[in-house]
Amino acid sequence: MTNELDLRKEYIRLRRELGVLLEKGRYNEGLSPDVIAKQNGFKSRDDIYRIEQGRERRLRRYFQLANYYGLNFHMAANYIDENYDKENFLIETDYSESNFFCWLGTILRRYHDLSSYSYKELSKLTDIPEERIIDIEKRKANCTIREACSLLICYGKALIPEVCRKDIL
Repeated sequence: MTNELDLRKEYIRLRRELGVLLEKGRYNEGLSPDVIAKQNGFKSRDDIYRIEQGRERRLRRYFQLANYYGLNFHMAANYIDENYDKENFLIETDYSESNFFCWLGTILRRYHDLSSYSYKELSKLTDIPEERIIDIEKRKANCTIREACSLLICYGKALIPEVCRKDIL
């Protein structure tokens, strides 16, 4: 199994980082958590605070608020190739949620191809069924934050979001 401490630390770090970005988005919009919760179908402002504090486990909820604020997450440019020009990456990439998962699946497949891990070994290391790993790599299924972090840790990588709206940077 993947080092549980590393996975837990990465999982928590990623959720907190996403939460901070969403909190900045909320402040920039100048809306209260109550208004945002009501407009997005959340039960209360506590749901918004839980997301901003990185305590929400469902990735879709982070994307829901990101879309509401006009924020878009994508993989860091140097994740794909350290020598790739970041400006070209930003111009060429569609920043939608589906494209994020498409890039993630492609990156996971690339790292898998370069590694010595079989699907069976990855499944043992991550506690993710082999079929699910294959579906994620083939972009037939979106993965959870935990699954993404768990798979990337096997390759010695981390899931790093970037914000693509200049007024947030």
